[in-house]
Amino acid sequence: MDVLPLYFSEHIIKHYEIDASGRFSMAALANHVQENAAEHARRLKVGYRDMLQTNNAWMLARARFSYYTSPELGSHIEAETWVKDTDRIFSYRDFHFKVNDEVFAVVNTAWLVANLETKKIEPVETFVKNAYKLKDRCLVNEPIPKLKGVEGKAEHVFMHEVKFSSIDLNHHVNNVSYLQWYLDYLPNGLALNPVKNLIINFLHEVRLSFKVNIYYNIQDKDDGVHVKCEMVNAATDQAACRIEAVHKK
Repeated sequence: MDVLPLYFSEHIIKHYEIDASGRFSMAALANHVQENAAEHARRLKVGYRDMLQTNNAWMLARARFSYYTSPELGSHIEAETWVKDTDRIFSYRDFHFKVNDEVFAVVNTAWLVANLETKKIEPVETFVKNAYKLKDRCLVNEPIPKLKGVEGKAEHVFMHEVKFSSIDLNHHVNNVSYLQWYLDYLPNGLALNPVKNLIINFLHEVRLSFKVNIYYNIQDKDDGVHVKCEMVNAATDQAACRIEAVHKK
């Protein structure tokens, strides 16, 4: 049976997916991104177990979250995802999330394939050559930028030690945990302010018991509160993750 270019799923929002502000949480949305991508990849015969046969794995490298509204507890939401395009390194995948037939969030992602033993990046087109590419379907089509670190002296600095709950199947920190840390340490109650858009770059893996320094630079501008965040391996001073976000005031 041929695999359709789009993968669709439906979901009823649960209590544990609502955050303290009463909105569908960023972590919940990010988890749906990962699960929908994983299921479509499985149907394309490049899922987790398929990739493991050659000791490879998909790694999320970049993502952009664009929010328009937030569904409520008990809402029936729909997700659709597709492979957008590829280049030498990345496979690009887009998502629309809908409630009542209206898009409430758009997510753009860039994935790479890494060999789990050698850590070498593999040519990605080999793994998605059978996927039909839908290059112009997404409501947000701009490239996901490569982010710079927090420049100058950071305004807020925190240290986090990686716990077991953040570790995934590949024995490093799950992508969603970085978003949770970003909100957990965001100062001045800013986590309660809705996110308008957020870009994240995943740079180097972090493992159990590693210590991570979290740096913030926050600026209040006309269109919202702009936040730059950088998470750095405290032992190596190597950036693990960078985030740029705009929160509503």
